[in-house]
Amino acid sequence: MSTQRDEHERATAAAFDGQAAAFERAPIQTDPDLLRDLVAFMDLAPASRVLDAGCGPGLLARAVLDDPAGHTVTGCDLSAEMVARARDRTAGAGARAEFVQAPVSEVAAEIAAGRRAPVDAVVSRYVLHHVPDPAAFLADQVAALRASGGGVLVLADHLADPWPECAEWHRRVEVMRDRTHTRNLTGGELVDLVAAAGGWDVRFAERPIATDFDEWFARGTPSATRQECLDLLLAPEGRRSRAWNVEPLDDSGNAMMRGVLAMVRGVVG
Repeated sequence: MSTQRDEHERATAAAFDGQAAAFERAPIQTDPDLLRDLVAFMDLAPASRVLDAGCGPGLLARAVLDDPAGHTVTGCDLSAEMVARARDRTAGAGARAEFVQAPVSEVAAEIAAGRRAPVDAVVSRYVLHHVPDPAAFLADQVAALRASGGGVLVLADHLADPWPECAEWHRRVEVMRDRTHTRNLTGGELVDLVAAAGGWDVRFAERPIATDFDEWFARGTPSATRQECLDLLLAPEGRRSRAWNVEPLDDSGNAMMRGVLAMVRGVVG
């Protein structure tokens, strides 16, 4: 199991090294309203110490640091290129921001063992659908929070369909576009995941997201051709899917994709 996990982590690191430049310009990732909404949804106490689990190029970290409540952020990511961009993006924050190239499990274990400073909150954004074992992913974060006396656990991810046939169509589309994809979860699965990890006072919220196919496909690590992926995306399931509701854009050969970002928050004691 650990060998499979290590191989998946290496593949994910390589994929996101290649995606980093496009990722930090992508409409869904950079949307300032979505970032502000997520920071507000986290509902952090003033001067919270936040672990950004899978920090990418530091977009969420920058939004947390910009909050007037004076938070600090430790970010970790598998991708060296993402970590370098996160450091550049938050350079003005000084000692309030730290970024390391490491898996979440490693950083969380260091916090739990007292080898790193404690944290009051852990957040992951658009990470879970790349994780082979979501329960283990959260268990590491909960251990870090409990070592600090408890805190806030937040997940934000693109939702799956609640209908099994549409969910399988969505999974196939996503793997065609990005070979490191595992599976998106439904809203109910996300809530249950946080609750099963020990979260209380669980809150759930949704926000709409949208992008066009060419932007989305171009920054992936595909396992199929553009046309194969587009053909599946434009299949009948795409007209009734909640994960990606798809409409062709005139005769351009492109398509608009509309989905849902879910945010889940729990308190860990």
